[in-house]
Order: sequence, then structure tokens, then C-alpha cells
Amino acid sequence: MANFTPLLERVANDFIDNLKTELQINDAVREISKYAYECVGIASFNKRYGCLNDSSQDEMLNLLNTILKTLQTAFLMPFDINRYYKTKTYREFEQTFLQLQEFLKKNMEEQILRLNTMRDEGTLMDYLQDEYNLIYAMLSDGKLSAEEIVTLISDLHTGAAPGVSIAKSSFYFTMISNLHTGAVEGLGNAITFVLCDLALNPNKQDTLYEEITQVAADQSVIGIDALQKMSYLQACIKESQRLTAPFPGALRIPETDVTIAGYRIPKGTNININHKMMSLDERFFPQPTKFLPERWTRDDNTDVIDKGYQNFPNVIVKPFGFGVRSCAGVRVAKPTMMLSVAKIIQNFEVSLPNGEKEIKTTRLLFPTPKEPVNMCLKPRQSSYSS
Repeated sequence: MANFTPLLERVANDFIDNLKTELQINDAVREISKYAYECVGIASFNKRYGCLNDSSQDEMLNLLNTILKTLQTAFLMPFDINRYYKTKTYREFEQTFLQLQEFLKKNMEEQILRLNTMRDEGTLMDYLQDEYNLIYAMLSDGKLSAEEIVTLISDLHTGAAPGVSIAKSSFYFTMISNLHTGAVEGLGNAITFVLCDLALNPNKQDTLYEEITQVAADQSVIGIDALQKMSYLQACIKESQRLTAPFPGALRIPETDVTIAGYRIPKGTNININHKMMSLDERFFPQPTKFLPERWTRDDNTDVIDKGYQNFPNVIVKPFGFGVRSCAGVRVAKPTMMLSVAKIIQNFEVSLPNGEKEIKTTRLLFPTPKEPVNMCLKPRQSSYSS
């Protein structure tokens, strides 16, 4: 997480500068997805894609959205018909995926050429001291070839669900797959929901702003140390992800027979652990539909729900998973979310237009607003981004 934060903050600062000009976010998921995609580019290739200022990059975002929609259609099919017949959906997916793969291959080759040039010129080590480079780190590991890395990064950008190949790949396959799985749509929606929750709960937004100003007082740079001290920011993000679980559940297939709570589950059974149901269970979360970040704090002076708001197993809400199957992409996803929310709240008061009181959602691969969400931004008296 610390390695990527300086790179991601450059993107966050430019995003804030754009918002200062517009003072609104129209179609928040779309605009924040551009920011997320820019973060993917700088994390993968140390390269700016230009999504924040170049409308021509919308074509790539549309391509990614097409891939996600075709995957969603495939998931809803009653059986795997694409195994026997190339449907229209499959052909559309194949065409867009090959376009994306060619784009990523080109960027991969450019990055390797750049690293080789710096090595030949004797400037590589100086460069690496100033800037983390994921491609160099993977190539230096020796476990993956350049061709394998191209394949991995392709899977990351598409948001494709991890497949059989993960089981026979290295740690880095898992790391990058989780890093980019749904990076654009997933992060775009997740950040939008956090901002909506804060807009609908201005008292919580005020509390978060106070924390940000205390931790990052008179600092335009919000580094990894500051982010780790922002416990209320982390609580706001986790509470938002409790209300709108990024994924419907965790899929597991036990390799041996197991008995859980008296139920015998034979090996090979497909198990879906329903995050949404657990996250809204009133036994664990009193007033489950309310946005209460204090559920995740440990302040004994808080009296949100007679202190009953903390009486739940912490393992219930794990948006990035946990243990050996946790999402290695958290190294990029978490600072991307934290930086964007912190810097937006640091610089603006966020509200929804026309007195909107609720954001209705639907689910594709990820939960998303049913209608485009617009946000109003009121500059803080003392605001800065860079």
C-alpha cells in the first residue's frame, strides 16, 4: 500500500483540480471510473492514460464496460452454452477482449523498453529510488515471464472473475488479478456510494472533515502515514461497503467434507457466503439500514445505539476478503478509495441535488445506482489539493 500511495496521490490531486473547476460531478460513477482507470494505469505501467482530461479515452472505458456487461450476461445464463456454441455475447466479449489485450501488450512493451533504456544509461536505480514500478518488481522476481505478465494485466483491466488459471499461477497472478478485478466499475461504484452516504449524512461528513483537518492540518500531501491515522475515514468506507456490499458473496468449494453449525457439507459443493444478508442482519447490526461509521470505531464515549453497535463478529464485513484468499489488490484499491474520499471531503462539502434522500441501486457484476448520480460540491474555505 505504501509503495503505490505517492503515485496514486498525483492522480487524486489532478482529479480534485478538475472538480474545483466544475464544482459538481455529473454521472458520478462514470467520472469516478475515469479516475479509477487513471489509477490503474499509473499503478500498472507508471503511465497516465489521460482519462481525466482527454475524452478520447472514453473509448477504452466503453470497451471495459462492454466486457463487464458481456460477462454479466454470461453469468445469468442457465448453463455454460458458450462452451458449445459461440453466442453473440461471446463473440462481442472476444472482440473487445482482444482489443484490450493488444492495448495492454503495447503499454507493457513500452514500459519494458523504458526500463531497459534506463538500465543501459545507468539511471535505473536512481529512478527506482524515487518511484515504485510494478512491472520491474514482477520481472525482478523471476517467477513470471514478460508474456505471462501481459496476460495477467489483461485479466486485471477487464474485471474478469478469476478462473482456473489462478490455481496454477504464481503469487503475482493473484495479486494483479485482484488488483484490477473490476477496478474501473468496482472502484467507481464503491467510491460513489461512500460519497453518497456522506452527502446523505452531513453530520458524519462533518466528523470526517474534522478528522482530516486534524491529521493532515496545513498539508496538501496526504501520505500513507496520514491515511493510516484516519480511523474515521476507514470506518466510513467500511460502513458504506456494509450497506452496499461490493460483491454478492464469496464462492468456495470445500476439498473435504465439513460440518458447519450442524450442517454437513459434502466436498465439492459450491458454497456462496452471502455478504449482503449478513451485513443487514439486525442481530449483528442494530438499525441495519442506517449509515453509522461508529460501528467500526472503538470510542467508549460514543452512544450511537447504547454501545450495542459494536457487538458483532468483525469478520462479517470483509470487502477485500481475509486470510490466504484475501484480495491482494487491496494494496491499490484501498489507498485509491481513501485518497479520493479524503481529498474530496478535504476540499468540498458534498451534497445531492433536489433534496434527494435515497440512492436506489441495482446489480450488474457490482452494485450500481439505478440512475446516474449527480453531486454538488461546495468549496471549503481553506481547500487545497497539491
